[in-house]
Amino acid sequence: MANILVTGGAGYIGSTLVPMLLSKGHNVTVLDNFMYGQTSLNQLSHLKNFNVFNGDVRIKADMFPILKQADVIIPLAAYVGAPLCNKDPIGASSTNKDAIFMMLDYLSKDQVVLMPTTNSAYGTGLFCTEESALNPISLYAKDKVEVEKKLMDHPNSISYRLATVFGMSPRMRIDLLVNDFVHRAVTDGCAVLFESHFKRNYVHVRDVVNAFGHAINNFSDMKGNIYNVGLSEANVSKWELCEAINQFVPTFTFIEAEIGKDPDQRNYIVSNEKLEKAGWKPVFTLDNGIQNIPESRRTPVLNGVEFAQFKKEVFEDNFRYFNKKEPTLEDVPLGYRYPEQTKFSTDWFGAILNNNAPYTDANLTISSGKGTMKSMFSVGYFKEAGSIVNTDYERISIRSNLGGQVNKFLNVGF
Repeated sequence: MANILVTGGAGYIGSTLVPMLLSKGHNVTVLDNFMYGQTSLNQLSHLKNFNVFNGDVRIKADMFPILKQADVIIPLAAYVGAPLCNKDPIGASSTNKDAIFMMLDYLSKDQVVLMPTTNSAYGTGLFCTEESALNPISLYAKDKVEVEKKLMDHPNSISYRLATVFGMSPRMRIDLLVNDFVHRAVTDGCAVLFESHFKRNYVHVRDVVNAFGHAINNFSDMKGNIYNVGLSEANVSKWELCEAINQFVPTFTFIEAEIGKDPDQRNYIVSNEKLEKAGWKPVFTLDNGIQNIPESRRTPVLNGVEFAQFKKEVFEDNFRYFNKKEPTLEDVPLGYRYPEQTKFSTDWFGAILNNNAPYTDANLTISSGKGTMKSMFSVGYFKEAGSIVNTDYERISIRSNLGGQVNKFLNVGF
């Protein structure tokens, strides 16, 4: 098992990646500045193979002591996306580029670096492979391109050009395009699209995590290479993305703005064939991500201890009202006399809801006709896993038509 350093490990990707690495038996150290006050790793604090440090990747005193102990480094700490980088360009470049340069200069040649870069490096392109010319538009993409150039001089490195990531994570991000549009569909019910024909590639956050795991397990075969990481079937336009969301949120309305430009001018189709040939395959579809039930949309419910405390207080209030005196501890029913000792907390959302409700829809139609006679035969299969458990739906349909023209006034069909 490896000693792995994950910078920015409490972030959107890191908070999903770190638990996976720990479950595989790796010793994981996280360095994060917790700039959002996130608690996304709290549930891991009891694990003996997990360490976390509050620090800044730009400061040598924070970075170097833990860096030298790592076999594998996954540098996730970054100002991600054009809007955030434009808001603080100095902070962005010092974190996204300067800190990585400092790290690469310090590393020994034997230490492994698995570096997330970005599809944004392509800027615009009809069909982009790892060999395509780069045309970064934003500061974020330009810094990532410079990092990748220096990274490829390190003998033990892999660059992952990530597609736009989506899906639920302990440290959720609503600003990412799929997550943003789904959130708008559920909360606002509408969206106005600028240049809705612009396309880009997408990938689920858990598939990104699996890609890092794949790199660790197959590093000797993959090192020294650049790989696009995305869902090949999800090279879709913003309009097509909204149509996909509309299948699951039928009340969602979206329109094309007649004037104006999207400040994000990325527009490309990306090939992920190289990484797929290296053995990695995505598991989660775009529909899976759209159907994830956001934690933020769930109605808050009491856990077992809180519910027992609530029942105790209700009993005590009723006792005071009807008996005109304070209840003793012995008056309280034993079932919730000691709320803090409650052992069971049922996650009812988890018990009754599926995180994803994948569906299959397949149809085959055969038609023929000669002269005035025409025939058609079709068979269809539809299966959907319901959002609520045990509400799955499955349908097989068969249809056959035979028709013909008797004369110019009469058609007959069966």
